[in-house]
Amino acid sequence: MLLSSRANMKILRPEELLELIVQYGDESVFPNLRIAIQIMLTIAVSIASCERSFSKLKLILSYLRASMGQGGLCDLALLSVEREEIEKTDFEHIIDQFASVKARKMIPTPKFPPVGLAAEWGVHKTKKGFPTVYEPAEDTFLLLDTLQAERDSIRADKPLIFVEVGCGSGVVSAFVTAMLGPSACYLCTDIHHLAAECTLETATLNRISLCPVITDLVSAFLPRLESAIDLIIFNPPYVVTSSKEVGGSVETAWAGGKDGREVILRFLDKLPSLLAKGGRCYVVVLAQNGPEELLTKTRRKGLLVSCVASRRVGIEHLFVLRFLQQ
Repeated sequence: MLLSSRANMKILRPEELLELIVQYGDESVFPNLRIAIQIMLTIAVSIASCERSFSKLKLILSYLRASMGQGGLCDLALLSVEREEIEKTDFEHIIDQFASVKARKMIPTPKFPPVGLAAEWGVHKTKKGFPTVYEPAEDTFLLLDTLQAERDSIRADKPLIFVEVGCGSGVVSAFVTAMLGPSACYLCTDIHHLAAECTLETATLNRISLCPVITDLVSAFLPRLESAIDLIIFNPPYVVTSSKEVGGSVETAWAGGKDGREVILRFLDKLPSLLAKGGRCYVVVLAQNGPEELLTKTRRKGLLVSCVASRRVGIEHLFVLRFLQQ
């Protein structure tokens, strides 16, 4: 009836017939035909896309990417399969957007960092017209991502005095300076003079003001800055080694001694006397360091403690601990 009453209409495609049935009839009109057409229009007629995805996997999941997660693998496979669309994409615009909102944007660093301090970085990157930059290693990435996530609460505290303990290259301090602005006093400590020189050069390249101090942990600040520091960042030497390697040359700056926490425990003993009221501290630790035990020890000293981030990187399991002064 639908077609006979509309002799002037020409139905050439299945979707046109389905549209006509839906438009001029209710669910009781040709119900089986309606379902059959819907199935025909929605079910895949081939599995070519799936086969293309599988053929790309052996190219993407090479031994260099053996630790890649499922999400990253799926995204790369999609980009590879949809290559024609990707070639039309303006990546410069995407990179600019990503860099403007993510903590992982590259921070210009010295061209030739001292051996040992380079452990903070991974791949060496250069781009014409830009300073030489290095991509931070995963523990530094985790710390930067955590600070980015906590940015609003940190800004709400309006920290006036910031200290990075063990500044190394100064990339973390440079990021915090960009995050908080020039109103605070930015201090950095390290036991090695090469780290202080590297931090000064990082500050120059980023056009910011950092004040590196050569000292053991925070010894130079006591008692002058007792109960005065608003924000402390510490990415300590946490690798399990012998006690003899702790505090040696800059090449062994990663050595943490027994259980990897000899330096961490010395720092946490002084932490309560450093933080101002409402002050906070972020410390990166390894699973072998015993994060729960470290939190328990510090909780007994009157600080509010919690684990605010964690990440598995290869065989390592990293944590970021947060300490708040009441």
